[in-house]
Amino acid sequence: MREYSSSEKELLNRYGNERVSVNFFNRISEIRLFQCIKSGLIMVIPIILIGCFALIFKSFPIEAYQQFITEFAGGFLRDLFTIIINATTGLFAIYLCCAISANYNRIFSNPTSTNSNYGSIITSLICFLIFSGVGSYKFTIDNFGVRGTFTAIVCALLASFLYHLIQSKSKGNFLIYTNGADGHFKSAINILIPCSVIVLLFALIMILLRAIFDISSINELLLLAFDKGFNNASCCLPSAILFMFFTHILWFFGIHGGNILQDISDQVFVPGQLINEALVKYGFEPTQVFSKTFFDSFALMGGCGATTCLILALLFFSKRKSNKYLAGFSVFPAIFNMNEPIVFGLPICFNPTLFIPFIITPIVFTLTTTFATYMGWVPYVSNPVEWTTPIFLSGYIATGSIAGTIMQAINLIIGFLIYLPFVKIFDRQKVKNAHIQMESLVMTLKRAEETNENINLLDQSTHLGVVARSLSEELRIMVRKHQFQIYYQPQFNAHGECIGAEALLRWEHPLYGFIYPPLIIQLAKEINILEDLECLIIQKVADDMHYILETMGDDFRVSVNFTPLATQSDKFNALLNGLVIQGSIIPKNVCIEVTEQIAISFNQATLEHFNWWKEAGFLLAIDDFSMGSTSIKYLQRNLFDQVKLDGAIVKDMLTNTRSEKIIASITSLSTELGFEVVAEYVENEDQKEMLVKLGCDFYQGWLYSPAVPLLKLKESASKNLI
Repeated sequence: MREYSSSEKELLNRYGNERVSVNFFNRISEIRLFQCIKSGLIMVIPIILIGCFALIFKSFPIEAYQQFITEFAGGFLRDLFTIIINATTGLFAIYLCCAISANYNRIFSNPTSTNSNYGSIITSLICFLIFSGVGSYKFTIDNFGVRGTFTAIVCALLASFLYHLIQSKSKGNFLIYTNGADGHFKSAINILIPCSVIVLLFALIMILLRAIFDISSINELLLLAFDKGFNNASCCLPSAILFMFFTHILWFFGIHGGNILQDISDQVFVPGQLINEALVKYGFEPTQVFSKTFFDSFALMGGCGATTCLILALLFFSKRKSNKYLAGFSVFPAIFNMNEPIVFGLPICFNPTLFIPFIITPIVFTLTTTFATYMGWVPYVSNPVEWTTPIFLSGYIATGSIAGTIMQAINLIIGFLIYLPFVKIFDRQKVKNAHIQMESLVMTLKRAEETNENINLLDQSTHLGVVARSLSEELRIMVRKHQFQIYYQPQFNAHGECIGAEALLRWEHPLYGFIYPPLIIQLAKEINILEDLECLIIQKVADDMHYILETMGDDFRVSVNFTPLATQSDKFNALLNGLVIQGSIIPKNVCIEVTEQIAISFNQATLEHFNWWKEAGFLLAIDDFSMGSTSIKYLQRNLFDQVKLDGAIVKDMLTNTRSEKIIASITSLSTELGFEVVAEYVENEDQKEMLVKLGCDFYQGWLYSPAVPLLKLKESASKNLI
């Protein structure tokens, strides 16, 4: 095994074993339980979006529209939207419970487990139903909607934890083997005991809570606790601030603050609205500042957290496309004060970076609007406003004055400025985390390469798997749109003359920069697009060949490295044959490089393709050549014109006499058998002088030139270092 370079050692120290030194916010966000919650929330984004759009179409605050959907076809449209709402956001907590449990399995469970995954999901779902009060006379279906978010999170995490704990302790003792029973039946029986134990525990807890507090669900328990806390509250500024504070604290932890504090709002703030309406009706001036309409119109623009301000900050200043896309999707619902897509999609819940602006922005709006009202700049809120009424219009209707609209605009600017620095911090953390995870993914692949371990990056259960899966989807798009690049690294002879170049795949990612090429190949292989990618590579080289030969000379040759798949692909060879017939490629100017991995599948079909390439006039090269038995077998067939030394041997030769002797043996064989030897990774003069001494006359590496874009090839090739 080769020695790690200093930079690689640094990465291993930082990211090996996935120990990452990050700031406070990152430490919290990297807690795996938070990852389960955030991943689960992201999974249910489609459900949220469908439900929110259906609710918008059902609640659009225009009287003529409402009359139309109510009367058209006997209320068909209203019924249609209601069904969609009830089936999506109406059951949101159920979907979330399953999603979080599934992510718990992915992050915490043994990847070799065959039956624990769906078992813990079933268990979590049953426990959620118990904690939601199913079967109680007080049960309400609303507990399955957004108001049941907190219960869903608790049940998914706790039930999944207990399930996996019991499974790990059982060591398979629950398996029942019966003649005639198939594997699915045995797996179902294996689930029975841990599921029963956990369900029994949750049921006992629920019975105990009912006996002590006379409640039917966890939501009701929370409601009872806050009712006690606000028992003596009055309609004043301190109560308004506390109301806003606790509403958003609850939302941050996935609890529907508006529903939990609904009774408090009805008792403390709704009367203020009724008093103002009555005073205005009888010709008096309104006297109550705080009311439900006050909060809806001025403190909660875009929903809890005044997230319209956050959406604007993301749209204008976020550098991450994913954030901009989500903000774009959230704009339309936010206009109607529905912010579930951004709250659960970004997410804001359990996101420590956005905790401060999410909490303080509505409080600041409450203070600014209260001050403006007391100063007489904005009229008292005296008109009821439907909560789905868009911003600016709601301010005008609520106050009966354009001053209400102006106040909303001022609050919007203030909120935008509050959120902006935190959005930038959030962006930086996302970028930093992304680079850390990418470097960790690359190091994982490098370790697998050095130990010849078969690895599937998409199946990784940690954050590495998330990064790999996301990157693979982008890779699929990149290949479909031909967005990759081909760079060329010049090759020189001992006289300092540039005699060729190796074509190298490059993908410049907008976030990660240039992706490690073997990672591209590995992901392409795992998502079954490697054949398409290699066909595109040879097509791209063919497109570049005319310019290369025109600027570098007719004898210039381009080496192209291909995987074992290409050696057996009829599609690849048909394309190569077509390019030769068209004259896009002149075989004598192209060297096809293959790796030792091909030995794994060195069958008759592979040999026939090799022979065709050779007969067509292509040069053949062995990449990463060493003195293993596989490499020697290649030479016995007299197919190859060139061997490229294993980079690890070249890097090691100045300090390891064994590597020096291996290179000397290979160059000696080259003289006797008639093939060229090319050394890669030539980075300094000492290496080059040693290679000359050992009889190697062709070089490639940073001493001469890095890989460069096509248009810079001539400039790099013109360097003569002799």
